[in-house]
Parts: sequence; structure tokens; C-alpha cells
Amino acid sequence: MTPRLAGGRSIESRLQRPMALALVVGALLVSLVAYWVTLEEMHEVFDSDLQNVAEAMAAHHVANYQPTDAPPVLPVRTDGPQDTEIVTLTWLRVSPSAGGSLGLAPTAQRHYASDPRVKLPYVAQTGLQRMQVQDEGWYIYTHVFEGGVAQAAQRVAARQQMAIETGAQVLPITLALFMVVALLLRSALRRGLATVNDTAHELAQRSGASLAPLPHEQAPQELVPLVDALNKLMTQVGQTLEAQRRFTADAAHELRTPITALRLQAQLVQRSPDEPQRAAAMADLLSGIDRAQRLVEQLLQMARTGPDAPLDQSHAAAQTDLQALAAQAVQAFEWQARHAQIDLGLTPSAAAQAPLQAGAYLIQGDAENTRLLLHNLIDNALRYTPAGGRVDVCVHPRVLGVSGVQLQVSDDGPGIDVQERTRVFDRFYRGRAALAATNAGAASVASSGSGLGLSIVAAVAQRQGALIHLAPAKPGAHERPGLQVTVQWPIGGD
Repeated sequence: MTPRLAGGRSIESRLQRPMALALVVGALLVSLVAYWVTLEEMHEVFDSDLQNVAEAMAAHHVANYQPTDAPPVLPVRTDGPQDTEIVTLTWLRVSPSAGGSLGLAPTAQRHYASDPRVKLPYVAQTGLQRMQVQDEGWYIYTHVFEGGVAQAAQRVAARQQMAIETGAQVLPITLALFMVVALLLRSALRRGLATVNDTAHELAQRSGASLAPLPHEQAPQELVPLVDALNKLMTQVGQTLEAQRRFTADAAHELRTPITALRLQAQLVQRSPDEPQRAAAMADLLSGIDRAQRLVEQLLQMARTGPDAPLDQSHAAAQTDLQALAAQAVQAFEWQARHAQIDLGLTPSAAAQAPLQAGAYLIQGDAENTRLLLHNLIDNALRYTPAGGRVDVCVHPRVLGVSGVQLQVSDDGPGIDVQERTRVFDRFYRGRAALAATNAGAASVASSGSGLGLSIVAAVAQRQGALIHLAPAKPGAHERPGLQVTVQWPIGGD
């Protein structure tokens, strides 16, 4: 037996109540329609009967009437009226006018009444009418003939009562029929939802590592979007797990080398025979600790800024002044640049002379991640720029007619070959020119590069919707073409 899971009401229960209500309302509607149709049919039949009875009464009177001065003798009724009873009357004129016409209101007396208790009014016009007589509704058909009037009447309530009885007889049959339909629908619904249970059972039987797509060939059309969405989600989860596995393996591989180096340097400190050698070995050990610390920090940064990391919506909606952050970043790296004998500065943009839009330096992105992007770009440029070189940081504002804010970081380093410009954004990848710079006398910190700087920059740019472009800082130069990294943010700060 499948355990009942906590949650909202089941699909079956959600559908059963509306279906039951619809069936009950349908049964009532069928009964009302039966009542209305029956009543309309009764009107047609009984109206015709009233006309026929009135005309027959007139013909009978003309054929059998014998003038007499004696007053008419009316029957005495003490019984109750029947449902389908038709009351008949004949009226004779006391002083008929010439030509046999009764006129609009001639003087007449009641000659005959099948039920004298019913005081039907005299009508001098042929046709069917509905009237209120003694607080009852009546249908009265009047037939005018030479010398008098014949009337046939029937209670309105009688017709309505017969129509109600017909509707009441139809209602139980309709309810019974709809109950059968409800049972059939319930059975069909359960069979249709069996596919959902089968899919849930298949998922429950899987192990945590099984992310194979669910088959949807036999699934109903209504469930195909759900199955496709689950398959897409499992594919994304599989890609995320694979990326985490690769990251963990790469991190373990990259950490193995500095940890081994630290161990060797610590052993050299222990074995140093005199103070100068011990001091040199200690300096190497501290340098190795700094490199290992930076690698760990970059690994943490990569874990926080990767595409699979959770995104705070408040950070995603934040706006940041890129010019102010760039000035702070340049100031933060000023000591490191001076120590490496590199000219680092924030250069003005020529676009700043043009008419600027409101919020010309604002970008769509939080300050923390944007600062991380700036620091990695500047740090990467300083690491691969030789002593005496130059690193320029420039922010191009949004001007009228130009979309987006641009950040450019240019250096005098070895640059990146065209065929490697897509791979340098991979984790732990270091290009051939960067490796050669380490051996060719670039800044000493180049040897501590881990290949994560541009990967972190790419991850931050992707989260903020920015585009990255790599190009030589000095086109045409062969030995030191340098590198110019351009990051462009879309319009989002207006």
C-alpha cells in the first residue's frame, strides 16, 4: 500500500467535488428543462382543448336551445375541483342588437355553468386570455356566436402542478443516471492518474545518484510537460554535480602541490645549519604560505561566484557606481604595484567629455561581487606585468546614444594568444605566455598564479549579465603585446 504523503489535497479529491456539484446541478437543470418543456407542451395542448370545448358548447347551444321565459337552472357542486377540470359557461343576450353582433359590452345573463362556484367574467371577444378570478389564475377561451357567448376555462395552477409532477418524476431518474456517470468518471480518473503513481514509484525506487531521464512515451499528454520539466531538472542537477566533482578534483590537485612545497620548505627550516640559511628558508616558507592562502581564497571565491552558487535577489537588483569602486580598487593595489615597480593608475575616459546620461557610471550588480571582479583583473594584470611596466584601469561611462558601461584593464604583460582566449576562463588554466613570463623575469608574484583569476571574473560577469572581451593592449607588438580586458554591462542603472 502506498503511504499517504503530507501535502495538499489530492488531484482526485480536487476533481471529485466539482464533478459531483456539476452532476447535481446538471440533474436540477434537466428537471427544470423537463418542467419548462412540459409546461409549454401543456399550454399548446390545453389551449387547443379549451378552444375546441368552447366551440363545441356554442354548436350544442345553437342546435338544442329552445327559448323560454323560465330562469336558467344551474347545477349545484359540492365536490372538489379536479386537476385537469375544464369549466364551461354559456351566456345569452337579453336584448341582442341588429345583425347578431353583441357589441363590446352587451347585456347578457349566464345561461349555463358547469361549476357555478367559479365566477368567470363575461368576455365579449373571441380569443384566449389569462385572468385572475377569485385570487386564482385562469386561462379562458371565449367563442362568440349569434345570440351568445361560450367559454371554456382552466386553472393555471393545474397546468403548473402537472408540469411539476413531471419534473419531479424525471429528477430521481436523472440523479440515478448521473450517479452512474460519476462512478464511471471516478474509475476513469483513477486509471488516468495511475501514470502519476507509476512515475512517483519509479522515482522512489531510484538511488540518489541515478539521474537518468524519465520515459514519457506512455505518459498522458497532460503529464508530458511535467515529465519533461523533471528530466530538465535532473539534467541540470547532473551538470551541477559533475561541475562540483570536477571542481573538487581540480582543487585537490592544485592544493597538493603547494602543500608538498610547504612541507619541504618546513624541513629546510629545520635542517638549516646557521641563522642566515634559516632566515632564507623561513622567507621561502612564508612566501609558500602566502601562495597557498591566496589559492584557498580564490577557491572560496570561485565557490561563491560560480554559476551554480545561490543568487541573492537583493544583490541581483542592486546598483553600483563602477567608477567609485574602480578608484578604491586601484588604491587597494597601490602598495603592491609600487613594490613590483609597476605604474598602476586610473585613467580618465574620453567619453566623460560627452553628454552623459543619468547614472552614467551605475551598473546592475552588487558592490561585493563587482569589487571581486576588479580585484582579480588588477591582480592578474600586476602578476604578469614585468617591472617597469604599466597597468591602466579605465571606466567608460554611459553616454547619450551608447548602451552600457565599460571597464577596461590594460597591462604590459605577455598577452594571451588568440587560440587560448576562450580557454583562459577555465579553472586552473594558465596560458603558455603566462607560464613563459614566470621564467622570463616578470614580476615575482606571477609564479604564484593559480589560473583562477579570470575564471572568477567570468563567473561574476555571467551573474551580472556582462560581456568580456580580450584583445592585445598594443596591437602589432611581438614581445610584449600586453592584454586589454574589456567588461561591458548592459543598461540597468537608469
